[in-house]
Amino acid sequence: MKISAKDHVQLKSYLKATSEWIGEETLRRIPDGQPKEYLYDLMRDYPQRGGKRFRPALVLLSCELFGGDPEKAMTSAVALELFHNFALVHDDIEDESLLRRGEQTLHLQHGIALALNAGDALLGLVHETLLENHSKLDSYLAVEVHQHLNKVMQATFEGQALDIGWVANQTFPDRAEYHEMISRKTGWYSG
Repeated sequence: MKISAKDHVQLKSYLKATSEWIGEETLRRIPDGQPKEYLYDLMRDYPQRGGKRFRPALVLLSCELFGGDPEKAMTSAVALELFHNFALVHDDIEDESLLRRGEQTLHLQHGIALALNAGDALLGLVHETLLENHSKLDSYLAVEVHQHLNKVMQATFEGQALDIGWVANQTFPDRAEYHEMISRKTGWYSG
């Protein structure tokens, strides 16, 4: 399948518009109370840095392509974005990363304990956000979406475990093992 320049421009425009919408909706769901300095500001940090938000945009685009209402799909898209940011916080710690989206990682700015806690709180917010689907979708579909994201999370944790284990044991995976790890780590929620 060949994509035309016009289609490319339209897709790029769509992704930009949905990225902004997803960013606003993601930040709206993060509480603004106390302990702001030690939790909620940290939870906002990575989402405020931007990013492509490609994964949640695919949720909205898929919904539209199948005749659904993107407003109703936004909750699921935001849950996926929250999960992605949780995973980035933890991955940065586990991989000892220095930078994320051009800035110092959360754990280097605030310490490992506060970064882990903020990441864990983002994961909790994933489930809280998915519960909103029960008022927007039929109950069966809301449960299906939640179960699917739980499977995605489990696969991501399994892929990360392989990655960490290989590094710890100084093991070099073959091509098939590496592909399996990548497929689990990010492939499940990247399509």
